[in-house]
Amino acid sequence: MRIRAFVLAGVMVASAAAAIALTPKQLYAPGQKPETPLEELVPKSFGKWYLEPNAVQQIVNPDVLASLARYYTDNLSRTYVNDKGERVMLSLAYGADQSRAMQVHKPEVCYVGQGFVIQYSAKGNTLVGGNKLDIPNMRLVAKLGPREEPITYWIRSGDYVVRGWLEQNVARVKNGLLKGYTPDGLLVRVSTLGSDKEEAYKVQDRFIADLIAASPAKTRAMLLGDEADLVKQ
Repeated sequence: MRIRAFVLAGVMVASAAAAIALTPKQLYAPGQKPETPLEELVPKSFGKWYLEPNAVQQIVNPDVLASLARYYTDNLSRTYVNDKGERVMLSLAYGADQSRAMQVHKPEVCYVGQGFVIQYSAKGNTLVGGNKLDIPNMRLVAKLGPREEPITYWIRSGDYVVRGWLEQNVARVKNGLLKGYTPDGLLVRVSTLGSDKEEAYKVQDRFIADLIAASPAKTRAMLLGDEADLVKQ
């Protein structure tokens, strides 16, 4: 009995030590803004894209303001146009604390909360950096009355790029178990208006590739985490 008690006590101590060791540390303080504001990180013009003069940067705001204040510590919304007159809306939302209760909200949730109907949802990818980097993403089509909005988005959780709730939670666990910290996170959303979703995704992919190619290393790291290292310099 005494030996069993010692063994049981040893197991309990080992379990407690493991639990302490595997408890992720907070990498960023809740509410902490990124080192460089998103407004400064993202170029206002690149390639053939530039900010649309006097544009309303978000025609319909798909994010609930209360959620923005709670979950995100910095955000950016812009509308870009190119020499062909193609318009692309870019939205970034940064959250310093990506613990389970504070994870970045996916557009499927935010858009529906604003009255949109998600008509289409599928996993996709965008090739950039001379096709050296394959960015996994989600493709959506959100509709509100006559407005149809094809959307491409991904989430950076710590060092990982993810799509969907499963990958998001796997990344959170990997950051905690393998790297020992609770990660920060960034939602990257690119969208256009129109009913031809396949053509819209081609425009969005060109925009994303041009943005990544023209961005400095700090910006690429913010958008892509460790994947940024694969982008051709």
